[in-house]
Amino acid sequence: MAHTIFSESLHRSWDNYDRDARKRVGQSSIGALALIGEFSVALQNAVEDIEESKLFSSLLESVQHEVASKGYHKGHISFWSNALRNVLRRSGYYSRIARSRKPNSKVELHRIMVSFDRREETVTYMAPMEYVWLEQANLKFPTFTIEKFSKEQLDHIFDAALNKLYFPRAVIDIATLSDYWFVVVKEKRPIFPLGKIEGDLGSIGKVDISYSPFPVLEKAFQRLVLFDWQQDYVRHKKPGERPAWQGWLGFSIPFVVRLSDNLLRAPQQAPIISELETMSYHVPLTGGELDGPAHYINLNGEETQALARSIKETDRLIRNIESAQEVWPFLVRALGFQVKGFFSKGLEQLLWHITVLEALFGEDIPGMTKRLARRTAAVTGQSEAERKKIKERFEELYDFRSRLVHGDKFKKQIWGGHLRDARDMSRQSLLWFINLASKVFASNRKKSLSALPTRNELLALIDLKPDTITRFAKIIRSEPSTFPAISSWNGPTMKHEKQK
Repeated sequence: MAHTIFSESLHRSWDNYDRDARKRVGQSSIGALALIGEFSVALQNAVEDIEESKLFSSLLESVQHEVASKGYHKGHISFWSNALRNVLRRSGYYSRIARSRKPNSKVELHRIMVSFDRREETVTYMAPMEYVWLEQANLKFPTFTIEKFSKEQLDHIFDAALNKLYFPRAVIDIATLSDYWFVVVKEKRPIFPLGKIEGDLGSIGKVDISYSPFPVLEKAFQRLVLFDWQQDYVRHKKPGERPAWQGWLGFSIPFVVRLSDNLLRAPQQAPIISELETMSYHVPLTGGELDGPAHYINLNGEETQALARSIKETDRLIRNIESAQEVWPFLVRALGFQVKGFFSKGLEQLLWHITVLEALFGEDIPGMTKRLARRTAAVTGQSEAERKKIKERFEELYDFRSRLVHGDKFKKQIWGGHLRDARDMSRQSLLWFINLASKVFASNRKKSLSALPTRNELLALIDLKPDTITRFAKIIRSEPSTFPAISSWNGPTMKHEKQK
């Protein structure tokens, strides 16, 4: 390992601190190794004592002088004190001493100073998926992964041993979380300088668009919510076989764990695990019951593969059109509203799913309800009879929506099946539009945004009857690109010869 040349003052203060730390922490290990609890308490006390010593203050002063000269980290000494404590603890320095490994002093100093020199951190977001059980432990996609971890893996990921010693508020119930699948997203972010308030003061008061409590996960959510999630007892039933009271169920995200490899900061406080929903499971060997995660959506191997294929295809389609967002911003809005509807409850869910359809098919013109019904039916119905039923269902749902937002009394009872129908319509319509947009964008060989059809042009295509589209597509396929303006169709032209 290449070592940076540090000042003589820093080397001297580090050598003194390191020597004293090895002495104190080494003594805390003697006679206590057999009793892990006593060993932990002894180590904690030794670390707290040395970090209150004059040697720590001397090291802190040297580190601050060395790092501040580079002009990035600044601020009050308290920021530096917390950062140095965090690095010494999170880097495992004290633990390596306690295990009598006699770590190289220069290597330890280099490890500490590198933490202050870093300008970028990797942040990992882990969101447990409630209600879901999958046949596979790992599903990988371009923008995120879905993973289930063993207790040993979570011990390592969450730095369980170090947190138990030094950061008790960050200790997570690993045994419980090992039963869940996680949506995992990673991102690179700049490390904020010490002594500076995080955030952009110029953005105070600005309202940004967000469609979930966890904006950093919204790209993953866009892919996930377009899958046809259903609980086990209705998943294999056809739409006509489901009673009106049966709704639908997707996964839930109760919290997100944020992990950073920036050792200057303490780990995030642990989430409240007790908020996770549980259910009782029968134990055949004992005849008793045990509480475990509530798994209402259990996907077997084939169904898990179907989920993976669906997400990969949706991801491909969305990435195909990302550069066209300037021309088709309505698709971004519709995707966001679909996410919002997925995580909403009750009537609010119906409201957001209808809003998806309005974002896709709506225009500020009279008679919009009928037009929305016709367009929704056109892209989701496979036959005239099916399209008629879809229009009727949409008009019923839109009546609920209108009475809700205008404060009117509902004429009919709203059932879970109505919420399911609203989600099905919005999900299928959005998938149809994303597929169309992807094909249109792919056919635009020059990739010129100005050459893409507008939203109104896409809606005009939908308003044509399916058989009309088919007939005219065959007719105009061989015609010039200027269609419908074709000069030869307007009558013969006279060619004038130049007079001799």
